[in-house]
Amino acid sequence: MVDLAEIQAAYYMVAATGVLVAAVFYILNLRMVQKKMKLDATMIYGALITNKDQVPEWRHLLYDTDFTSWEDWDKRYRTNPKEYENIFIVAGAINQLGVMVKEKVVDPELLLTIISPIWVKGVWAKISSMVYGYRTAYHDPSFYKYAEFLYNETERMYPDVKVPAGRHWPIKTDKTP
Repeated sequence: MVDLAEIQAAYYMVAATGVLVAAVFYILNLRMVQKKMKLDATMIYGALITNKDQVPEWRHLLYDTDFTSWEDWDKRYRTNPKEYENIFIVAGAINQLGVMVKEKVVDPELLLTIISPIWVKGVWAKISSMVYGYRTAYHDPSFYKYAEFLYNETERMYPDVKVPAGRHWPIKTDKTP
């Protein structure tokens, strides 16, 4: 005959197994939710950069600006409010994306699939002299450090993607502003 203690032990084993299965399910579900949240954040930030309101600023910076040093940028663009705004819209966007990548809020591989490594490298090639000059002139080593971080991550992940020499974007189209 089955003893009450044996039934009770079997019951405890089944209950413990149920708790273990529930814990494993919870952990797996939590990981899936975190992955989906990271994917959603990546898509949202990627969409902010590639929306039609942002594209003119990106194209203007990459095609139409040609500063090559801090002094050149300071003299020609900083004193022009519209130019200043256009440059900082794009530079600020790259910096924000760098923060998101650094803090692991967005997936860098997916983000660079959405916006393309050449865009990050091209923007950094355009703004780096201005950033370094600003850091020196205003003693602010943190100025756009996350834009530089994103550039370095992009360079690490896509070393073969190169910005064209000379004027960074030599091909102009009829639609270039």
